[in-house]
Amino acid sequence: HQSEIEPDSLAFAMMLIEGNLYKRIAPTDCALYLMNQDGPAPILEARILNDKIVKWVKQTILSPDTINGRGDALRFFINTAFVSVLSYQCSANSRSLVQECRKLRNFSSMSAILTAINSPAIAGLKRTAEYLTEEPALLETRAKLSAIIDPVHNHQAYRELLPKDEHHCVPWLGELTCP
Repeated sequence: HQSEIEPDSLAFAMMLIEGNLYKRIAPTDCALYLMNQDGPAPILEARILNDKIVKWVKQTILSPDTINGRGDALRFFINTAFVSVLSYQCSANSRSLVQECRKLRNFSSMSAILTAINSPAIAGLKRTAEYLTEEPALLETRAKLSAIIDPVHNHQAYRELLPKDEHHCVPWLGELTCP
């Protein structure tokens, strides 16, 4: 249950798990992957793990029996994705998983969470979305986060967030690109 999980601990664990996979990816793996979608094992393993995270987030949001429960889960993941990718002020109480992923430069987990939130299964929860309409800032945050993984202008929003210095990150393997 997400309320029993500390976002910073989960984000750190996700970063370690995904980071260990990404460390094994060599530049030649990226080239081979781009030529053949069945590509090298390290890239496929990273993509499989990313898919598992997407499924986990969806299941977590869909599992509560009540609209309030699903709304709370959706709010948790929207907040989880929030400051991790955007520069906003936030109270210590609203720290979230994706916020922690951003600090840890875990773009892979961040994108998996956003992919799940924007999936038809979650986006189609009209009554759950209505539950959150009294929180316009939360809905605005969801839209801004969604823009990060939007393919507009060759994923410009995402590329602008990538570290420009020597800091390491766990990148996002988009549909047709490789870091």
